[in-house]
Amino acid sequence: MTADQLIRLFQGYLAARDGYIPGASGQLWTREKQQKSDVPTVQKYGAQWIGHHVEDCSGAFVRAYKSAGLSIYHGSNRIARVSVRQLLPPDQASPGMAAFKGRGPGEKGYDLPGEYRPGGQYYTGDLVDYYHIGLVDSDPQYVINAQSTQTGVVRSKLSSGWCAVGYLKDITYGGGNPMQNKMMVIIGDGYVNLRSGPDQNDSRIEKLYPGDVVTLLKDYGSGWSFVQHGKRQGYVMTEFLQDSSIIPEAPEAPEAPDALDAPDAPLDGDALALLYQAIELSDRQRELLEQLQIKMTGSVG
Repeated sequence: MTADQLIRLFQGYLAARDGYIPGASGQLWTREKQQKSDVPTVQKYGAQWIGHHVEDCSGAFVRAYKSAGLSIYHGSNRIARVSVRQLLPPDQASPGMAAFKGRGPGEKGYDLPGEYRPGGQYYTGDLVDYYHIGLVDSDPQYVINAQSTQTGVVRSKLSSGWCAVGYLKDITYGGGNPMQNKMMVIIGDGYVNLRSGPDQNDSRIEKLYPGDVVTLLKDYGSGWSFVQHGKRQGYVMTEFLQDSSIIPEAPEAPEAPDALDAPDAPLDGDALALLYQAIELSDRQRELLEQLQIKMTGSVG
């Protein structure tokens, strides 16, 4: 699924005035479900969503992925650690990226599940509780998200508390930037690493060799570019990329000197003596050579 397709799905949820129900992922909310709910916020605000499709923040992603035959875990903390290539600051937001709100240890409301803490199965060293997720809209200043039972699916400003963004692993990115989707060729003297993140300490996905063609998805302007090679996406150092439409001209080879070209300067007497020693000449041939030398220099020896 492309980023544009994912954005259109979320824009559809927004236009349809989808509601928010904890644990939901696109189901139709009914009066019977409302009456059976024992969740206080649902009891208070849920009735307005009767007859609407409902989802919670990560449930919107589950719904969108399912519509494209894909799957993603229902939970923002898992998505942040498993389904995103790398978390980046919000100022690097691009359409179709996942956006997160988070709390650090000690902050009010902090409740990071044990599986993401030291010793847990998904512990990565990051102790932020990414409690909320949304999708960066086609205008990257905004995030579409299932916000709360009171408000449903809304369009929020990225500047309103979103702390991180990241490219989703199963989504193909492109568009917007005129350099995006350009075919680029790997240059250099040896192989280049395609990495999982924009840092030389990030794990290597594969080796790329001079002449390999990749699709540029985003140039961060920081020395790293996000590219696609075959079915794999990752980061390479921008200095090893060259626009494939630019074919360098072969350097003009210097003219080889003509082996028959000889300097115009005449031979002196010593040179003639050496020449006589090197080759056997008849008396008549020597006489002709000396006459020629006299005509050219006025003397011999």
